[in-house]
Amino acid sequence: MPTTEADRIFEPIETQNLRLRAWQTSDADQIYAYLSDRAVTRYTGSIPVDYQRPMADAFVEDARGRIADRHWDLAIAGLSDDRLLGAVGLMKSRTWDGVYGIGYWLGPAHWGKGIVPEAVDAILGFAFRSVDLPFVIAEVMPENAASRRVMEKCGFVEGETHDVHRAGHGDTVPMIVYRLDRADWEGRQ
Repeated sequence: MPTTEADRIFEPIETQNLRLRAWQTSDADQIYAYLSDRAVTRYTGSIPVDYQRPMADAFVEDARGRIADRHWDLAIAGLSDDRLLGAVGLMKSRTWDGVYGIGYWLGPAHWGKGIVPEAVDAILGFAFRSVDLPFVIAEVMPENAASRRVMEKCGFVEGETHDVHRAGHGDTVPMIVYRLDRADWEGRQ
């Protein structure tokens, strides 16, 4: 794959089937197509429910700029064709200082194909090897059975539930906090 400007911002992480990479301006149309689908955003914490096309352009520029601030919003792309499938991120928690969390979303046509666990495993490797974090969290709505299965599959341990205000949805919802310690992750490798 040729090196792009986005690759100079963040060296892509490649797995058996996926490439986690920095966002490219050419991704904006597909981002909008995915995030304007309420089935994709219904369980997210920060993506507005009424996603508009200009938001995709702003997101790409903001995400690329935040990498320097140790906030990695990455595109999940197919390894063979670099087609955008979704997103995965490692970011500073909005709730707890000094804590990093992961989040993700995926286009509906790609659900149920094992993409999210593969992407989460890759971002965990980055979190523990490159960023040297002692643990990572994820927040999941109790009714999001698919994400709860991903957490379990990836070795996260279910913890407390707390309420989170989702400004983009205009509501407050319960979220289960999942945690994965580096030692537990290393033991699974």
